[in-house]
Amino acid sequence: MSCDVLNLEWSSRGRDRESATLICEALRRRGHSVVEGSIFNYRYLLLKHRPRVLYLADPTGARLNYQVALFAERAGIPAVCLDAEGNYTPDLADEMFWGHITDRRLPVRLKLQWSMRARETVLGLAPDLRDRLRVTGAPGFDRYGLYDFASKGEWRRKYGFAKERVYGYATWAFDSLYSDVGTVRRYADIYGEPALDRFRRDRDALRELLAEVVRSNEDALFLLKEHPGVTNPAATEIAGLDRFPNVLKIKNEETIGDCINVCDVWMAYESTTAIEAWLLGKPTLFVNPSGGDFQRANVHKGNPLLETAEAVDGALREHHQTGEIEGFEARRDARQAILAATVQWTDGRNHVRAAHYIDGLLSASQGRPRFGARATLAAHGEHLLFAGAARWHSLPGFRRYAAARRSFDDDQLAQARRRATEATAGLEPTLRPDELAELEAANP
Repeated sequence: MSCDVLNLEWSSRGRDRESATLICEALRRRGHSVVEGSIFNYRYLLLKHRPRVLYLADPTGARLNYQVALFAERAGIPAVCLDAEGNYTPDLADEMFWGHITDRRLPVRLKLQWSMRARETVLGLAPDLRDRLRVTGAPGFDRYGLYDFASKGEWRRKYGFAKERVYGYATWAFDSLYSDVGTVRRYADIYGEPALDRFRRDRDALRELLAEVVRSNEDALFLLKEHPGVTNPAATEIAGLDRFPNVLKIKNEETIGDCINVCDVWMAYESTTAIEAWLLGKPTLFVNPSGGDFQRANVHKGNPLLETAEAVDGALREHHQTGEIEGFEARRDARQAILAATVQWTDGRNHVRAAHYIDGLLSASQGRPRFGARATLAAHGEHLLFAGAARWHSLPGFRRYAAARRSFDDDQLAQARRRATEATAGLEPTLRPDELAELEAANP
């Protein structure tokens, strides 16, 4: 059964899933047939659906994504992706853009970028990609103008807590600094070896700082949000903090939007989730024990940068007493500039802009996919292991697909689609002439 667009992601829930489903719904409302599936079953899904276009998770972000893009390219299927992390730091832009693409050959026809600033930054590195990079705004942030998110009252009932104050904290990639040699080397190449030693010291200092703040605010709940990409929880800055009775640790059980929305204040060491908090009207704090002078994105300019438990405690107390944090309010203009430079548009229409360019790729798509006998055999073998991993997850062969199978649930996918359908029911799935003109001006 063929389709127009096949979308492959890692999970059936979470930020990337919600962004992708918004785009898929816009494409469906334009009259296209769209299938969403797990990237871990890519050979079979490509073979079964023979899409005219593959829309996949960013090949920069994981070796698997890169392999999928190459597989589609060999089969004659044009691919498109969104920037997974489109808020480029000038000093890190080369690594952020190429990531796992070691041969520096972009294996997709189109890469959709968050902002004009991002596109110009990449074109400074690879000017030959001008025709393959398109600014659409950051579709993932559309959710904050379209969706309803969990309330504190709903979570009190769900998780059984009675506390009035809830403070959130999003983890950074500290566990990567204690990972395999290749990963650590990659971070050393990006930040420099001395910076890695500093980050490790910051991790330990953060763990102690957060523990002190949790202890001194027993009448508040602390929601500690572990990054979905964490592979070694014991090496994070929040390891062991769930021993406190006023801590709720969340990884993939809840979406980041719901986590932020139930909190009074959102904190991090360094995280673009701060932008999401701003769009939900939540004040943010960055906690940097050794100071904020390291290579980082522009988001830190919109938050107070605090170094001690006393400073964090004071900011939380100020918010509890007055409803505001003066240091955060003073950076209002900086946040507006950051939003314009990072998200580009905050009108909730970036997923429609992305669908516009995918629609154009569909119009240019010609021919049918080609799969050889070896690829066909591999596709069916992969599907047997992926499908069977739900039942025989402890058996050899199936075991390596078990986590992937758990992360992609059909009911969760259906729920994500219903949410997107309901949220966009009153929106026009095509661009108005003025929106189209503005989009074209952003992509010279």
